[in-house]
Amino acid sequence: MKTEPTRHVMVDIETLDTEPTAVVLSAAVGEFFTCPNGTFDIGETREWVLPITPQIEVGRTISGKTLEWWAGQRPEIFQSAISKGGDEAELEMCIQALDSFIRRSNFWGNGATFDNVIMRHLMRTYIDPDQLWKYRQDRCYRTIQATFDPGRRLKPKRKNAHRALDDVLFQIQYLKEINDVYHIFRRQ
Repeated sequence: MKTEPTRHVMVDIETLDTEPTAVVLSAAVGEFFTCPNGTFDIGETREWVLPITPQIEVGRTISGKTLEWWAGQRPEIFQSAISKGGDEAELEMCIQALDSFIRRSNFWGNGATFDNVIMRHLMRTYIDPDQLWKYRQDRCYRTIQATFDPGRRLKPKRKNAHRALDDVLFQIQYLKEINDVYHIFRRQ
């Protein structure tokens, strides 16, 4: 039986569309480790604000509905997600750093068709798709939350919704609380 911890990475992104081709404003990742005995440890976190212009130049998309949604959010949250410039080289550096952090880990996103799908689509523009995480490493945090805590009784405190780093920390903490109650990561 495997006794070493399994490394997982949770991602949260803020975007200008909900399609796989969305411009990604910011991305945050956090690692956590699970052990066969059910323990759950939180590791490092990182956040990047990605340049917008080079994404638009390669055909990534912006949705009017998403811009309207952002207009209804707290302005300081939106401003913290907006890049103050940057070129394709800076975008590539962000993507390479994300890839290095994610590599060889189970990759969790908040929704089966959102974070992971958009990140894969963005990253494959700059990284050989064969080097990205494998399809069997995709994980959906929202599915676990809805399955084990549909009434949201365990909901931990959240700092700033829609700030990628705060959201990724919230999602990891929520997953930890679900694990503490239901032992979803314990292996026999």
